Amino acid sequence: MRVFRWADADAEIAIIAIFAGLLLILGPPLAAFYFLRGHHYAPAILTSGVWILAAIACVRDFRREHLGWATGILCSVWFVATVGLLIICCR
Repeated sequence: MRVFRWADADAEIAIIAIFAGLLLILGPPLAAFYFLRGHHYAPAILTSGVWILAAIACVRDFRREHLGWATGILCSVWFVATVGLLIICCR
């Protein structure tokens, strides 16, 4: 419950957070698989590497019970890089 302390653990927010968590956990491997299937190895390595770094930063911050700027920046960089590479590779 510490994760949702700021939101008083409302059901609507918990459902959205669970959906977002599943998307963050399942999305990157699917994106990497899509890149590998299309023989785009550099984008697959880049997005997988940034996602792993973001996951490590998230675990570290959750253990400290304080989300830092580094985690937000890594997650943002991963998202922008993945979307950008998907747009470039899908042409």
